[in-house]
Amino acid sequence: MSTDIFNKFDNFLHDLCKKLINNKIIKNDIKLQNIKFEIPKDENNGDLSTNALLVLSNVSSLSFKEFSEYLINELNTIEEVDSVELAGPGFINLYLKNTIWYSCIENINNEGKTFGFENVGNNQNINVEYVSANPTGPLHIGHCRGAVIGDTIANLCNKMGFNVSKEYYVNDAGGQINELIKSVLHRYKLLSGTVENSNDADIEYKGEYLQPVTEYIYNQYGTALLDMNQIEYSSILRDCTIDFILKIIKEDLKKINIEHDVFFSEMSLIKNNELVDCLDTLRSKDLLYYGVLPKPKKIIDVEYDEREQELFKSMNYGDDVDRPVTKNDGSHTYFASDIAYHFNKYNRGFSKMVNIWGADHAGYLKRVKGSLHAITDGKADLTIVLCQLVKLFRDGKPVTMSKRANKFITINEVVDEVGCDALRFMMLFRKNDAPLDFDFSKVTEKSRDNPVFYVQYAYARIFSVSRKLEEFNLNIKFNYEDLKNSNYTLLNDIQEIKLIKKLSYFPKILKLTLQTYEPHRIAYYLYELSSEFHSLWNKGNDNENLRFIISGNKDLTKSRLSLLFAISNVLKSGLDIIGVNAPKEMN
Repeated sequence: MSTDIFNKFDNFLHDLCKKLINNKIIKNDIKLQNIKFEIPKDENNGDLSTNALLVLSNVSSLSFKEFSEYLINELNTIEEVDSVELAGPGFINLYLKNTIWYSCIENINNEGKTFGFENVGNNQNINVEYVSANPTGPLHIGHCRGAVIGDTIANLCNKMGFNVSKEYYVNDAGGQINELIKSVLHRYKLLSGTVENSNDADIEYKGEYLQPVTEYIYNQYGTALLDMNQIEYSSILRDCTIDFILKIIKEDLKKINIEHDVFFSEMSLIKNNELVDCLDTLRSKDLLYYGVLPKPKKIIDVEYDEREQELFKSMNYGDDVDRPVTKNDGSHTYFASDIAYHFNKYNRGFSKMVNIWGADHAGYLKRVKGSLHAITDGKADLTIVLCQLVKLFRDGKPVTMSKRANKFITINEVVDEVGCDALRFMMLFRKNDAPLDFDFSKVTEKSRDNPVFYVQYAYARIFSVSRKLEEFNLNIKFNYEDLKNSNYTLLNDIQEIKLIKKLSYFPKILKLTLQTYEPHRIAYYLYELSSEFHSLWNKGNDNENLRFIISGNKDLTKSRLSLLFAISNVLKSGLDIIGVNAPKEMN
């Protein structure tokens, strides 16, 4: 059963549209999912706003005036509607009766941890791939944003009825891994005494994190690698180094409450011939051909070496040019591996996939989505969420250098300074496609300007009230059994009503987050809910009649405690989704 009280309004609109189609008042080619109710950002614009007039008036046989009057009259027939008004060009705002809000509190407290979560996934398999940083070093703060966004999306999908697999794609093949092995080999030779100086000008990876893995290899093999041929020692160096760095990565991810179900090796696609088989499949579909790429626009004066390569027909799927699956030397491109990897996901039973990538991959989307559509005959659905950069500051000044990694600040360093909760919450407190400024000083403040503190403080304040109950002789306990069937009509202060409205929006926020894969919506919502709560708390400081515990008035106290209990349930559910603790006491 849906816990979204606004489902009734969506269903009303859709039923009305079907009636209008049957009566030939509107055309029958409309998409019902485009007609919806939304929560206005400005509370002065009502409790709900619909775009129905905007969408339907263009396909109606009635004039705009006639159709708007008809639609407003129909919406006024809904029992819970107090008033309806036309707002701007094509939007209609609804103001609802308080009775609908009172029913919401009982729903929240009755359903507890399940409130707001619907089984929309129906146990469908979904693969959420995130982080997937090259195993060439520890994770830096830029990786953290995608990690938290991906983990939150996976958590939400799981709560909404999907069978979720959290996956990390290990890019353990290709040029960067070769450079990494070259760097480790250089350090190994220094340890073994075969080179006398540490001139590493030609070494790509210079971070001190490579020293422990080099010492581990040396302790295991001594100088024996020097007696092997290149293929033998490269294989040992590769396996030991990647295993060692993946261990570091997993430990760092665990510090921010992230554990993947699967670490998938790119190299396995090559060893198992899946990459070759995948390209053969595309050839059988006549989607690969040999051709010459057009001269890049950036190359003007330099003579362009035109060489024939095997290309995928990505222009058939909206891309600007066809893309190579082989390099000039005949080896496979990274794109070819990506096609094989996503085809592997599909063959493992994932027709629904979500990837979290850095914004620098924006130009890569069309070819990957197109290739998956091509090789699965349109049976697979891939959504790619792009994350912008994270910029670190301390007291407003940029922070750029790390002692451990040499070039960047690691996740481990940030967690050690600000903690997991602050890091996870702040990674979500901006829309994923906008750059994020992370200031060490601000996220450790105990003020409203620190969102994670403000939300956790709200939760802790609620339980401070529950502890204070013991001082009053009201015979009420802060649990569902004692608080159910309260007289919610006693909650009639404007700030109490605003809080209940905000609580009722939670299921809609969850569904909207799931539809858009924009988990910042949950973080924003929790902050706004906390802000409304703190406002009510402050009113109680100024007016003792608005406090949560009223000596000698058990019914009013019980109603207000029920409201607090509902707020605590929603705050806890929201914080659980984004992987942040809900403390009952603040240090």
